[in-house]
Amino acid sequence: MCTVTGICLALVINLIIVEPFTVTIDGVNYQVSLHSAFPRLFDVFNQDVYYTIGKTDAGNWVYIKHEPLSAIIPIKEIGDAIDDHVAG
Repeated sequence: MCTVTGICLALVINLIIVEPFTVTIDGVNYQVSLHSAFPRLFDVFNQDVYYTIGKTDAGNWVYIKHEPLSAIIPIKEIGDAIDDHVAG
């Protein structure tokens, strides 16, 4: 049985604040910021690309939205950097 306290605790865990940060992969800088807390999505961008990415329940990082459509970013490496940053 779920109590109100349990629900509040679950919401607090899901709303961990993530400050924007920069990750550099293969000499390219990407700015990363929290897009939404639930579902947890992140904006990844630089002067050439803008992406919104998220992590599936299976632990895989996936593209939600991206522009331009032809650009590819190292999503796994960026996702790993997000995981490391969130973990502290």
